Amino acid sequence: MTLKLGRYRIPIVATLISMLAFVTMLQLGFWQLDRAEQKNQRLKQIQQRQQSQSYALNELLSQKGDIRDYPIEVKGHFIQEKLFFIDNRIVHGQIGYHVVALFQTNWGVLAVNLGWIKAPATRELLPLVSVPASQQTLQGTLAIPDLNPMINDSLKTTNTWPVRIQQIDLQQMQTVSQLNLLPIVLQLAPDPSQPLIRQWQAVVMPPEKHIAYAIQWFGLASAALIITIIALFRYNREIHNE
Repeated sequence: MTLKLGRYRIPIVATLISMLAFVTMLQLGFWQLDRAEQKNQRLKQIQQRQQSQSYALNELLSQKGDIRDYPIEVKGHFIQEKLFFIDNRIVHGQIGYHVVALFQTNWGVLAVNLGWIKAPATRELLPLVSVPASQQTLQGTLAIPDLNPMINDSLKTTNTWPVRIQQIDLQQMQTVSQLNLLPIVLQLAPDPSQPLIRQWQAVVMPPEKHIAYAIQWFGLASAALIITIIALFRYNREIHNE
């Protein structure tokens, strides 16, 4: 099926497919630019908030809106034995776990990411990690974990601790621990004297990478348009030469 425009003929199906690909790649390019701008704004927010003084937990809980990235200082005690090992965390090319403990405060139970520890040689074993029983004052920054919808842990309840899970899912952790958890996570401040490594990366893909992807999509869109135009000229030339 062709569309006739004067002396030119345009194959409708092939042209529509080419134009659809062109528009889709353009949209993907603009989406990557939008993601780059979002990442830039997030990095600015992190820098601004981490330059402020430490807040008390109740001060931030009473605020409306986004409370991520603020530095806080909180007092309380760890709930013994109830540790979560977040599986498949990689640091310096090594596979390990993020260790999340539960911390009782005056305003509720707070999930605390203690940092990363290397995995043992066998999956049957978990690293040995303990938390102090005495009253503690913790410092760090607040985070709200991003959930991967493709991960579906089947664990609901357990009497055996610690527990291995695939991501920091506060709803699941609340169900498993049978404790009401605050809807945030405390990422402890880096401390070289501690055995667990604390390297927090709030923005995994930097804005520059999104811009590079956008340039690639725009390049592919341009190539698709040029190829379509050339193909149409050749198609019409072959028809006129018959």
